[in-house]
Amino acid sequence: HSMLLPLAGLEWRDSRDSGLSAKLGFPATQIQYRFNELLATRLSARWTRDLYRLSNDSHVARKGYVEEESVVSGAYLDLTPLDRLQLTVGAEMMAWHSMRVYDKDGDKLSKTETDPSVGAVFRASYSF
Repeated sequence: HSMLLPLAGLEWRDSRDSGLSAKLGFPATQIQYRFNELLATRLSARWTRDLYRLSNDSHVARKGYVEEESVVSGAYLDLTPLDRLQLTVGAEMMAWHSMRVYDKDGDKLSKTETDPSVGAVFRASYSF
């Protein structure tokens, strides 16, 4: 099935500059304070929706698909020791998570929603 979603955003100041910056919009919003070139802290929230096609011989739903949606918010500390290297540590909360299974004709077979959960984030990213 299809879904029409607005994709909009507003960016206020570059997140690489010292001080406060923000990326406000849908499906993700982020507010950051950069202390210096090395250290920043940020808050974020994002909504995600993914679709996964199931195999032709799936025991769940032959030729069907799974739709997964979630809302995740977090607080992070970012270290940038090199120009393109960022190390992140933080905490996230998955406030809402839903999975739906559909058959090959698009008819919903089941729906599962999980309780809110929290987790830790440790990430290293290098951009080139």
